[in-house]
Amino acid sequence: MGRTKTDIDENELISPTKTKRLKSPIKSKWIVPLLLAAITETPNLSGKEILLILQPYIIDIFLTYPLITKVRNIIRDRVFGDPEKNITYLPALKECLHEGGHNFEVFIKNPSQLRKRLLDVVLQEKMKTMKKEEKLMLKDQKLRYLEAWEFVNKDMLDDVGLSKEYSSSSAVRFVSGFFLSIGAAKTSVPLLQTVYQADAAHMNFGKYTLYSCYGITANCNAFPVAFGIVFGNEDKEGWQRFWSFVKQHHPCLNDPKVTIITDQQKGSIEAMQEVLPHAVNFFCSYHRTKNIREQVKGGVGEYSCHWYYNLLLKCGRIETINKHKYDLATQMENKALAYIGLVPDHQQFPAARVAYGASTGVNVYMYQRSSSSTAEAMNAANKAVRDRTAVDPVNAMILLLKLESKRFSMNREKAWSWKEVLTPHGKTLMEKVFRNVNPRDYSITVEGSTTSNKCYVTKNVSQYNYVCWFPVEYDDDGSLFGGCSCGVPNTDGLPCHHMVAVVKSYKIEGLNETNVMPIWWHTSHWRKQYPWECQCVCNFDMESLRNATTAKIDQSFALCPPYAGPRKGGRPREEKRIKGGVEIVMEKKMNAAKKLTGKRKETPVEPVIELASKKQKKKKIGYKQSRQVTKKVSKKNDSDDSDDCDDDSDFTEVGKKGKKKAGGPMKGKKKGNATSTGRKKK
Repeated sequence: MGRTKTDIDENELISPTKTKRLKSPIKSKWIVPLLLAAITETPNLSGKEILLILQPYIIDIFLTYPLITKVRNIIRDRVFGDPEKNITYLPALKECLHEGGHNFEVFIKNPSQLRKRLLDVVLQEKMKTMKKEEKLMLKDQKLRYLEAWEFVNKDMLDDVGLSKEYSSSSAVRFVSGFFLSIGAAKTSVPLLQTVYQADAAHMNFGKYTLYSCYGITANCNAFPVAFGIVFGNEDKEGWQRFWSFVKQHHPCLNDPKVTIITDQQKGSIEAMQEVLPHAVNFFCSYHRTKNIREQVKGGVGEYSCHWYYNLLLKCGRIETINKHKYDLATQMENKALAYIGLVPDHQQFPAARVAYGASTGVNVYMYQRSSSSTAEAMNAANKAVRDRTAVDPVNAMILLLKLESKRFSMNREKAWSWKEVLTPHGKTLMEKVFRNVNPRDYSITVEGSTTSNKCYVTKNVSQYNYVCWFPVEYDDDGSLFGGCSCGVPNTDGLPCHHMVAVVKSYKIEGLNETNVMPIWWHTSHWRKQYPWECQCVCNFDMESLRNATTAKIDQSFALCPPYAGPRKGGRPREEKRIKGGVEIVMEKKMNAAKKLTGKRKETPVEPVIELASKKQKKKKIGYKQSRQVTKKVSKKNDSDDSDDCDDDSDFTEVGKKGKKKAGGPMKGKKKGNATSTGRKKK
């Protein structure tokens, strides 16, 4: 008899020419040293990448996929370990972070506090599901659902000590939040551009969420301000803790000239208003555009909401925004105007943000930024931190610190090895700005004074007159960057074409294309952001913490339970690849195998409970009245579902099109049947 697939040993392989199975002479312990460094740096290394690494050492025919999988699992267990044991080394991790000069904070919750937080997360997951089904949950329904959830998941709650009996007396301390800011950020963050970007992303282990905030350097690199790994979904509580930590270690962010770009998440908006009241929360243009397509619709053509929003987004002055609003008020749909008007202009349009700062006496720059693309890109770059192989928050923070330490060292080497006045990205921007500007196409008049040179610039084909100004002496940073009444220098953070025409006309002595660029694109400023004497140290890992003879261990620390609700799916892909026939068959087989194995212990059981729909809520049908109607309908039609409509039933459900569901009332009127008011038609 032939052996099944599960009986195949890790060292066996199938010859391409023979049907007989051959034995591979390679042992897993021989390959571990070859892959240890690669898998430690990239835990989610694929099988194809592993084959490429081992190609110079081992013949391909000897490398079987079971062998590679076993080696990968051995290395992961050695490097990352068991999450329940890793969390006990938290005191040793704190000591290493303190020695490296990093700022950190750990939030601990007792069992009763975590149990409350756990139920909040469960309820959030349920309400999201109900919203997709166009249903509502009232207060009493929420309480009943949580009671039912606790009842059906009592065994799981008992395993981690979160049941009602043990919550008050248990001495276990659950790590619900871990926040980190690298030591180099203390001096570098105040020197970054005043537009920061923040975002949150799901973690694939447990129910933790990664919060992050990034700034932009003089070479357009992302610099980390702070990170946070918090138990639960992205909500107000998580953002409040994160921004409180940021404000404590980087108070420069709570300033009127600072702009923080985020998506339009409700918890983030409320948390920023409470913790960072002076900074302006600017909403990401990408998310706004996506919401317009989904909620307002209307296409992307002329006079659509999408077209109208992009038109106002590209304006350089607040006067231009107001003029477009006035001219297009009668041609736009009311729904589009109402949606754009839901958000203040200074939170969605760069020109309005600049004008809002000027009204408060602050000079604001937007640096051509209106979206949180940098934070989104860094979430993808930190995928290894969010992956399931990171195991727990302790390992995730170590991986994150190693990544940022490597990036800091690389950018510091680039900054101090670059010899030109402008940074590589600044030089590219300068060439782009000065390209296609001919001073002969402009009429320029210069008026000098003791403090600044004022220039009146008019393009020959235009009737508008703009005023540019340049300082007479270099500022403290060594730049002659001024401004223009067109508003472009503030929205783009670069000289406009009027300023470029003045520079190319040589009417101001000493003004050239290099010193007219703002200081945030100069190499001298880039080096200040990456001081040579400053280092981002991460000379430890989880294995060194475990093997240290003086490692501090605290058995009272515990991880938050990993089963707060259904697994997070993340943001869906806009374009999905069409699967082939073989892939579809294999997917069906895998799903069938999962059903046979049953649910895991950590998977929560979903309680069955009937809830009211939005349509029933809008019609204001009382639940007592609906039960009476249901009983009358059931008696009239002699339905078999009469047992579901007795006095013990709590709620009924009404379909979208008025069809009868679960013993509910019928919307339409038919002869011989009860109407929606419970009366018979004569």
